[in-house]
Amino acid sequence: MVDKILKISNITEFEDKIKIRLNKNKLQFGNKLQLAEIKILNLISDLKYNEDKFISCDFCNDKISLLDIRQLEGYDLCDNCINNNYMICNDCGEFVYNENIQILDNEIYCKKCYFKVKQEIYKEHKIVNPLLKKLQEILTDDIDLFKIEFKIDKNLYNIEIYSGSCYRLGSFNANCWVDIGNNKQDLIRAVDYNLGNNRDKLTAIYLDDNREIEL
Repeated sequence: MVDKILKISNITEFEDKIKIRLNKNKLQFGNKLQLAEIKILNLISDLKYNEDKFISCDFCNDKISLLDIRQLEGYDLCDNCINNNYMICNDCGEFVYNENIQILDNEIYCKKCYFKVKQEIYKEHKIVNPLLKKLQEILTDDIDLFKIEFKIDKNLYNIEIYSGSCYRLGSFNANCWVDIGNNKQDLIRAVDYNLGNNRDKLTAIYLDDNREIEL
């Protein structure tokens, strides 16, 4: 019974409905439904006020009623710690730890939804940088995309795979890495999009056989 009570999304509203129903109907001796509802109210009261049944929030260590604790990412958390350490993804509605949030057009996303939204943007994006336009035109299966070097602001960058099937444009010399999605077909568009106003800083592209793309 306790497990079922803990799964109720709005415990106060649920509790009030039972109280209204019990007050409206005259209590009858032996009425099993009424006895069950009275038992539920007693259990709720016990969970709310019996400190022996309180547990500690994993972040702040405050003792909290089971009714006021929420589980996120394996942690038992109070509302204050959730509000201070998590935000809600604009797409899926799930809580995202502050250090893991992704922001796009002033909206907050989890990493999975962030990539999903950006992939849709990449599909429609028109490449601006002339060198990237040329690369897109000549790119074939014979050219290893992950051995191509992009000269951006005097540093060489490569496209690399990380974290499973995600891609990023990065440079150890510049100590800079930029997420560019998880769809290989749109990577050139993704590079151009993420360079944004810095597209002019991409001044050369070297293919895997050291040939330089020429306009």
